[in-house]
Amino acid sequence: MRVYAAITGASSPQRVVDTVKSVIAAGWEEIKGFVVAKATGLAAQAGVPEATRLAYRAGIPLIFMPTLKDAVEVLSPDHVVLITQWEDAEPLSRGSFEDDSTVLIAVSGLDEDFPRQDLGLGKPYRIPGFRGRLGPAAEIALAIYLLRKGRD
Repeated sequence: MRVYAAITGASSPQRVVDTVKSVIAAGWEEIKGFVVAKATGLAAQAGVPEATRLAYRAGIPLIFMPTLKDAVEVLSPDHVVLITQWEDAEPLSRGSFEDDSTVLIAVSGLDEDFPRQDLGLGKPYRIPGFRGRLGPAAEIALAIYLLRKGRD
């Protein structure tokens, strides 16, 4: 499995930095890059440079895109996973994906869920055992854990 992790719509530099730290801390060789899409305000001015420094030191490519749609078009993943906590969303598990697939895991950098234009880009999945938003760093860490589970 090849995995790209993404945060979209962040305006907080701390959310971008914390999310890239979660991806780095996973230490999973299947992670092929970290995408920052549609960063605005201080996230673009301060969070992105700090995330770049951290990712570079960790050897993880950092990819900047104007929108999540652009990331999907450029990376062409087999699956786009939109982490949400909707109760009717399917629980995320490794068994949902083939071992040879490319998966883009996206979390919203906003306080609310994904904007309408992003919802059509992939399939919503929820982190089982939790209710409500956990924040992008926790959501990406748990999603990586669930996809990695049982593999190493």
